[in-house]
Amino acid sequence: MEMLGAMDQHMQQLRDTQQGLVATVELACRRALGHRFGRLMLVGSAALRVETPGSDVDVVCFTRRSGTEAVGLPAHILHQVHWALTELITQYADSGNSFNMELIDDARVPILRVLWGPAGSPVAVDVSVDQSRPVDHV
Repeated sequence: MEMLGAMDQHMQQLRDTQQGLVATVELACRRALGHRFGRLMLVGSAALRVETPGSDVDVVCFTRRSGTEAVGLPAHILHQVHWALTELITQYADSGNSFNMELIDDARVPILRVLWGPAGSPVAVDVSVDQSRPVDHV
């Protein structure tokens, strides 16, 4: 019980940072996609509130079609989100040292991994695009 209590207390302390990073990711998705932004959904263990210390936060950015206009491939969209996040972070002079991104665009499901915080224990948010399966699991 002590271990579970300590894990829960640790996760409660991280939630504000996680929520702030997710809000920043959503803003970047909105800026990158403009009117084609649909919504950002929390999925995975954080959505179920069963995360453990070291768990990442998984989100899916859903796009909206505009008539017959194609939105783009997920990897291309993640490149745009990466650029928008870079632009947002450069507005905060002292935050660049705590911020890092890794774009995994050659995977079956492309992911943008966003890291915030100290090198040893950053908060991680994994962003995918238009993936409905993780939503179905929640």
